[in-house]
Amino acid sequence: RADPMRLVVLCSAVVMLLLVSIVPPASAAAPEWRSLEDMPEALTSFTTVELLDGRVLVSMGWDGGQVPSGETWIFDPTTGEWQAAADPPGSFMAASGVAMPDGRVYVFGGPWLDQDTMTMNYQEEVLIYDVEEDIWTSGAPRPEAVSMLEAAALDEERILLVGGLDLGMMATAACYIYDTVSDSFTATDDLLKPRVAGVALSYLGDVLYAGGSDSVSLVAMKEVFRYD
Repeated sequence: RADPMRLVVLCSAVVMLLLVSIVPPASAAAPEWRSLEDMPEALTSFTTVELLDGRVLVSMGWDGGQVPSGETWIFDPTTGEWQAAADPPGSFMAASGVAMPDGRVYVFGGPWLDQDTMTMNYQEEVLIYDVEEDIWTSGAPRPEAVSMLEAAALDEERILLVGGLDLGMMATAACYIYDTVSDSFTATDDLLKPRVAGVALSYLGDVLYAGGSDSVSLVAMKEVFRYD
């Protein structure tokens, strides 16, 4: 017959082991911000894309000059170092990029304001960056000029482009699918409401779009939409 006292001691030991395994040590430091090495240049409204190997591509954006920056850098979070990369074939601000399994980054929808003529210029073609070869090329032009759109991967070959600003500087609900294999655009179901400056992200084969503005009321929105 089992000894009751032995069972109690055994159970107590198991409980203590579990507590030790899940309770962090008292000396564990609380999370905090710390400074890393500065970016190679001061930028705002630049394109950032996490690459498949964990590094981060930083390209274009506004550096305070008459035209947007035409430079590209790759940041390695493990070493904190910045590496210069090839210059893109165009200079734009607020473009949206996606890293795909083919080893390339696809960038869409960047505008910039020509301060001499006060006219808005639009990124019409897809900008494609080959990470391994460190080469930029241009792809197919989008069927309609839209800036400040959001992009998110649907699968290993297709990218969903959502909303943005049209030529009249109005938010659009138009959505397109870009096929990285055929380098082509196909119109798809419109977003339920016109939106610009929201956030799109991939989730289990679908795309979620949250927030943004309708560019008319200039009010931030709280709706979340799902493309499936």
